[in-house]
Amino acid sequence: MSPPANSSDPTSIPSYQAKKSWEIDEWYLNSDRKTFGLPFFAITSNNTEADANDDVSDADVVGWVNIHKESIIFEVGFPEEVDLDKIYVNAEYKLKTNDGEFEVVVQGQSDVEREESSECNRLKFRRIVTINADLLFDEGKSFILEADLVVQMKDAVKSQQTDIFVEEMKSIFFDEETSDVLVIAEGREFKCHKNVLSARSEVFKNTLG
Repeated sequence: MSPPANSSDPTSIPSYQAKKSWEIDEWYLNSDRKTFGLPFFAITSNNTEADANDDVSDADVVGWVNIHKESIIFEVGFPEEVDLDKIYVNAEYKLKTNDGEFEVVVQGQSDVEREESSECNRLKFRRIVTINADLLFDEGKSFILEADLVVQMKDAVKSQQTDIFVEEMKSIFFDEETSDVLVIAEGREFKCHKNVLSARSEVFKNTLG
């Protein structure tokens, strides 16, 4: 596995967010195997709608999902140059009937395990859950596993979280319905927020405090 292509920094990875889904048939429950492995897929930039049949032959970063009897594990393989401490991985799952009438959000504890070797480094995001799919099987004896997958550099995650926080603060700032102070200046009325005024002005802080 070579360093990521199209990148000047061999320790960097593409930002990946994708929704994937697989049809799981009754063989999953009837099999004596401890693991039900789903197809490999490439981790590439701007891949919002990933194809379950991705060609991974030339991929630098590869992902796959394994269903175990008591957990679902999203694994990602990286070139050995990549520092796993700088990578953020997350996976959220839903189980659905094929007709979409019944849907369950998979909840449970999660943990992240790392595995390093001379060939590649892996991160394993494990969601602890026991799947009882009896209610999900339709007449065709199958159900749908849907996954929202994220693989990013942690710096990118922090930047996104900051952007979201800023947008949320803006929405509060301009929301007149939640205002708690009315400021009148030169005949004009301004619906404001006490905490915002106090934070921005010592005069208002002393007046409103």
